[in-house]
Amino acid sequence: MRFAVLIALMVGACATGSGPGPASLAGTSWTIAEVDGAAPVAGSSPSLDFDANGRASGDASCNRLTGGYAQDGAKLTFSQIATTRRACPPPIGEQEAKVLKILEGASGFEMSGPDLLISGSAGRLRLSR
Repeated sequence: MRFAVLIALMVGACATGSGPGPASLAGTSWTIAEVDGAAPVAGSSPSLDFDANGRASGDASCNRLTGGYAQDGAKLTFSQIATTRRACPPPIGEQEAKVLKILEGASGFEMSGPDLLISGSAGRLRLSR
């Protein structure tokens, strides 16, 4: 009887624990599916890759981007984001400016099914694998 009570207590403790936390973003690659709720502009293919050394890279919409990232649980921040300097047509250039602003102001993320949601003071990105 005592053994059954002990197992019940252990199962209950595991069920109410906070779990292992968010998955690591290191080594993952994503395509940006929404920029503040809007689909990417036709002709653009924004993306974001996370390496295991704290570096992020990808396509900001028109230009390549690179910078540092730090993940601490569900907290996500980017630093020293740099891009190439190609001239971008207005709808794509405006989208790129918004993507970069969201990344620079990012404060957190969550995984929801196959999606990665990055959010912060400047808006939200939804990315898919």
